[in-house]
Amino acid sequence: MAKALLAQHALMLETLKDDKDRMEGLITLAIPAGIGPLFVTPQLLEFLQIFPKIEFELITLTSKAEEVFYNHPEKVVHVSIGYGVPGTGDIVSRYSGKMEFIPCCSPSYIKKHGHIVDPSECAVHTGLSYTGGTRTKTQELQNGGVVKQLKWKKSLSFQSLSDLKNACLLGAGIAGDIPLIHCIDELEEGKLVNVLRGWKRPAAGCYLYSTKHFVEYRRVKTFLDWMAEKHREILEQIDNRFGQLA
Repeated sequence: MAKALLAQHALMLETLKDDKDRMEGLITLAIPAGIGPLFVTPQLLEFLQIFPKIEFELITLTSKAEEVFYNHPEKVVHVSIGYGVPGTGDIVSRYSGKMEFIPCCSPSYIKKHGHIVDPSECAVHTGLSYTGGTRTKTQELQNGGVVKQLKWKKSLSFQSLSDLKNACLLGAGIAGDIPLIHCIDELEEGKLVNVLRGWKRPAAGCYLYSTKHFVEYRRVKTFLDWMAEKHREILEQIDNRFGQLA
């Protein structure tokens, strides 16, 4: 543990040697698994067209986005992306929109087990649950002011959202909370079906985070503001696509 902390301190000292006004150098970015193809990589390529001397290192986020600046033992993280609340203290945040969580299953599951419209029916179905560290496990759904517990006949738990979605596509059960960004394509293509209509986990705020220290660097602050705007555009487009489905 001491060696990891010393390594982190050495990296921090190297960062402090940088010219704060230069639009060049490394930005280490922590992101949840699975969001890269739509939500990160295309935007990084676009940003690099504008600022070609920037370098990026991407690491997988395994905790809440605002916590990674303190609990990652080997890397100095400049920016993180994830669900959360506005930053406080030394944490700086940029809000980029809200993420809806959609109860889904495959058409093959419905054909075999029937449609489901109310959480009380979950007691005779198989539930697919996400238990990764980026957010809490979904244990209840809301519809207006009504809250109902999710109680499954049996449950399959996944720490990887990609694995959960693949199991859902294969007809293994009902996922109560796939983030809309991860299922909008499959919903449009008919590979997944929105069940429990009206019932869902409350939407989560999406944020980009950094620290007061790192936003003093022009490259970090420029990227933080630029990426937040790009994400606002993407989330708005996804919401509009889902609205057309509904």
